[in-house]
Parts: sequence; structure tokens; C-alpha cells
Amino acid sequence: MNAVDGTAGAAGAGGGLAPFLLDWGGSPHPSGAGLPVVPLVSLAATHPDPAAARAEWAALGVRWPGAPVAAGPVQLTAVLAGRHGPVAFGRGAVAR
Repeated sequence: MNAVDGTAGAAGAGGGLAPFLLDWGGSPHPSGAGLPVVPLVSLAATHPDPAAARAEWAALGVRWPGAPVAAGPVQLTAVLAGRHGPVAFGRGAVAR
């Protein structure tokens, strides 16, 4: 996983936008610990070949919760509802 832009490696037709799963094993999932809720406002993805990224996700059974993948560099951007307004995560992210 790229710590800067939240994408996985460039293998496959989706070239870096493939999802990954965490196996918590016998440990309790952190969501059960009563942590504060931070709502997801939006989730956006760009890729040089949007059709290839969508095809890879479809093959994996991914249901993308955000806007359709747009053309651009491989990038994920998430906007969360922060206490003092929207907070964006991703390379060059700007909350709107």
C-alpha cells in the first residue's frame, strides 16, 4: 500500500486501485471498541484507464461507493466529515 495516496501496487489492469482486505484473525475488530464515528462524505478514484480499473473491480466483486472512476493519475481521495469541516485524504487532496 502506498502511504502517500492510499493505492495498492501497480499489478493488474486496474494498476493500483485494487482493494485489499485485512484479516483480523482472532483479534476483535477495532470497530467494536466504541471509537468515534467519522462519516465518509465522498470517495473518488482516478486512473489512466478508467475502464480497466472498473473491469478489475467487477471481476473482484467490488461495489464502488463513490463517483465513477475518472481519467487521471492513479489516485484515491477520501473526504471525511471532521469536527471543524471536511477533511480530505489523498495526494494533493482538497476538501470542498
